Amino acid sequence: MMLVTHWDGRVTVGDLARGYDAYRQHPEVDHVTKHLQDLRSVEDLAVFRDGLMMLADVVRQDSASRVIPCMTAFVVRDVRFLSELLNYAADLSRAPALTARVFDDLAVALTWLGVSPDFDIVSI
Repeated sequence: MMLVTHWDGRVTVGDLARGYDAYRQHPEVDHVTKHLQDLRSVEDLAVFRDGLMMLADVVRQDSASRVIPCMTAFVVRDVRFLSELLNYAADLSRAPALTARVFDDLAVALTWLGVSPDFDIVSI
């Protein structure tokens, strides 16, 4: 199953943490194998390295018990956000059951995720 999360406007570490909490609360979370984080409409990514590292630690700890691996693709339009997201994706990818990458092109991200038209998509 694929989960799509759309972000827009100003996004903070707190917003990302609340988004992750919503993800964890989703009844199908254990069946999500692909997660598209669409940040193309984000105008201000107001994050700080320590906050992202703490969030990545939480995500990695949670994913330690995952039976099914999950791929996460972050898609951004604004290159100003690449550095922080690349570091965050690298931190997330240290988890055995999680692989994260950052893309500036949606089509390339979907190809990396291996998404086909009949894939089951859930949005939050």
